[in-house]
Amino acid sequence: MVMLQQSFDQAEHQAELAKSESATDLMLKGEVSFKTVNGLWQQSLVLFTDMSGEAGNDLQVDLAQVTLLDSAGLALLVAWKKWAQARQLVICYHAAPTSVKTLAAVNRVSLILAL
Repeated sequence: MVMLQQSFDQAEHQAELAKSESATDLMLKGEVSFKTVNGLWQQSLVLFTDMSGEAGNDLQVDLAQVTLLDSAGLALLVAWKKWAQARQLVICYHAAPTSVKTLAAVNRVSLILAL
């Protein structure tokens, strides 16, 4: 991991969006919830903008280490897709845990997120 990362901690709730060594890869981990999405959104705007010049048109987000994702977290993933689409970029999500896929299916956003 490159040192470009920040943790958002409120009591026991932690989430992190970190840039990996690749110019196009990010890792999302921890609890992506109502308590953490605002901080993740603010951080992502900086990371995505910095990376979009290096990445061409694709940004990859690894979800394998997401331990909890609620409806606010799901909305964040959709918002990232819309943000990218407005800038003619593509965000691809990889290695989503079963719980994330299930929540996306129940909320009928699996196709939007391409999970």
